[in-house]
Amino acid sequence: MSELLQSPLQVGSMRLEGRLFKSATSETRATSDGFVTDDLLAFYEPMAVAGTPMIVTGNLYVSPQGKSAGRQAGIDSDDKVPGLREWVSVAHTGGSKLVAQLNHGGRQIAQLAPGADRIVSASDVREPLYGTKPSPLRLAEIPGIIDSFAAAAARARAAGFDGVQIHSAHGYLLSQFLTPHTNRRTDGYGGGLEGRARL
Repeated sequence: MSELLQSPLQVGSMRLEGRLFKSATSETRATSDGFVTDDLLAFYEPMAVAGTPMIVTGNLYVSPQGKSAGRQAGIDSDDKVPGLREWVSVAHTGGSKLVAQLNHGGRQIAQLAPGADRIVSASDVREPLYGTKPSPLRLAEIPGIIDSFAAAAARARAAGFDGVQIHSAHGYLLSQFLTPHTNRRTDGYGGGLEGRARL
């Protein structure tokens, strides 16, 4: 078993020197406005020092509207790139590949972040944990959501991340579009699986 864990793995163009990975977790160690802190870097440093082949970050919000937790790290603006670059440096120092997990919380948000106008989702189905009732995204707003993910991926590249993971699970926005319970749209982003997966 240890031989398998230590054997290299090719993921697209990324070569990993082993098969033991750190999956995404929610650290909530950034500043209140999403900047990388020493506390956040200190959380990741032991994993890098241990030579973890691949580390996936906790979910990074792609826009203020998508920030789902306090002290969550963001990748929503260019001024965050220097801190993100430090994060990459910590990982690379230990030989780890660092993958940025990109996310929009959708209706799974306890409190609106500054700069966000309202809580949104595919449809207006109430979120049971927080009790929030979201507004359905207007058709004209969907390109902006797509652009926020694309811009976040470009920032990840600029910061030196080895890859990105687009978070489409755990009840966040993309999951809300994929799931019939939370996606009751009648336009091209709802209905059958093809429409629900369009975003």
